[in-house]
Amino acid sequence: MNHLGRWIACGVLIAACGGGKATPKQPDPGPTIDAGVVAEDPEGPADAAEAFLDVTGIQPTTGDAGTEVVIYGSAFTKESRDIEVWFGAKKAEVTDVRDTQMTVIAPKASKGDVVDISITFSPGGKIQLPDAFSYPEED
Repeated sequence: MNHLGRWIACGVLIAACGGGKATPKQPDPGPTIDAGVVAEDPEGPADAAEAFLDVTGIQPTTGDAGTEVVIYGSAFTKESRDIEVWFGAKKAEVTDVRDTQMTVIAPKASKGDVVDISITFSPGGKIQLPDAFSYPEED
């Protein structure tokens, strides 16, 4: 193989391998939840950033009161937002918010309850996750 052929072969190999750039591994988002809506704001999104506000999953989906639950998505911190998370009719404590995930503490509920999780972003709207979290039955 001549020098030109070697350069072409090397270029094809580098291109096929992503140009030699490493792609950072993303964290496992846990189970995928179909939120059904993305930033349901009655007045519509105020800007393009709100249009991409969404929830893609939660982990774990079962636990007792006090369980740390991670909610995955995007644009949580795109702008300064007030965030409230509800498990059924009970407000959860939000302990950490990052752009692609937030951590909350599951509030008290009756054993065996299966609850919707509602996330309200202000500005940004409301995302409803039906039957998203379950509390175990009594032993």
